[in-house]
Amino acid sequence: MTIASAIVQRFLADLPNSAGAADAAAVARALEATLSRARSAWPGIDVAPEAFFAFVARRIDEGSDLIEALGRLRAEDLYLACGCVQGDLSALQIFDREVLALVDGALHGMRLGSDEIAELKQAIRHDLFVGREGENPRIEAYGGRGRLAGWLRVSAVRRGLNQLRKDKRLRPLGDAALEEVARSEGDVELHHIKGMYREDFKAAFSEALSSLGARHCNVLRHHYVDGLTTVQIGAIYRVHQSTASRWIKAATRALLHRTREGLMQRLELDPDGCDSLMQLLHSQLDITISRYLKNGQEGGS
Repeated sequence: MTIASAIVQRFLADLPNSAGAADAAAVARALEATLSRARSAWPGIDVAPEAFFAFVARRIDEGSDLIEALGRLRAEDLYLACGCVQGDLSALQIFDREVLALVDGALHGMRLGSDEIAELKQAIRHDLFVGREGENPRIEAYGGRGRLAGWLRVSAVRRGLNQLRKDKRLRPLGDAALEEVARSEGDVELHHIKGMYREDFKAAFSEALSSLGARHCNVLRHHYVDGLTTVQIGAIYRVHQSTASRWIKAATRALLHRTREGLMQRLELDPDGCDSLMQLLHSQLDITISRYLKNGQEGGS
């Protein structure tokens, strides 16, 4: 279909002020392609182009290249989400069948009862598309860059953990590899999150660590395994303490960034969902780095 110029102009007006400028004709073609992908995935859902493009515009980051940003978005998931917000019956039925049903396994794995899971899913559905009193629908937090199902799964697990904590039924998973972790309430949540995503995190973290350069890997080993101070590390490399400190921070940032990218790819999460997971994992970063380096993980060239 051909997108009317008035719709294109409305879309451009809905964008963040600093979104990259683009030729109107190129924007129209990109919007046509986005809508085509979305409708091809869900032909039974009927959402007005204006409503869909307004929904999409809120997912364009400030300062981004507009055409590239449109190409990166998961148009089919955004179209489904937008249809649910608009109250389209087909969209709501598809969401329950194709997306919400996928959280069942995760919630059953937390030993929640069937009635509890049904109540949680109903609450998730309401919060997503209606919103709690005084709050926007939760779906507004979905950025459209990862799979909707993956993003929802993280949210559902957090709600399940909250329910278990509320009922004082939260228990550690008993993973021997995590026994070093202190048993504070927050760490119990970490046990469960790592239990759900343990293998994905291990693979992403291992790949990230192995991709580091030799110096980055070595300074991390000196700091986290050998327990050396920045003064001592500086002496080894004949640099000032502040330089050693910068190296450690840079290596840590690189490790976190690459782990995050690996998790996003493996779990098909959008940045917001992945950041929520990384925040939990970050609290045990010292232990995790130490364990991997002690087990002989080596850096790259």
